[in-house]
Amino acid sequence: MKSAKQLIAELRADGVSQSEIARGTRISQPTISRIDNGTSKGTSEANRDAIAQFHASHFSSASSQVAA
Repeated sequence: MKSAKQLIAELRADGVSQSEIARGTRISQPTISRIDNGTSKGTSEANRDAIAQFHASHFSSASSQVAA
């Protein structure tokens, strides 16, 4: 299982901003920033799950756009 930091890194590498991740996950942008920068003291299971869901949704829609 990938960490929240790894998931965010993959999203960021694909051009998704921290603000877009925050909106898509309903997690505050400062929290996304702390996870992204490695300064978070830990990520709750709920936040990790929300990030994982957003990640899956983003990459499934991105791959369907490539296939179209």
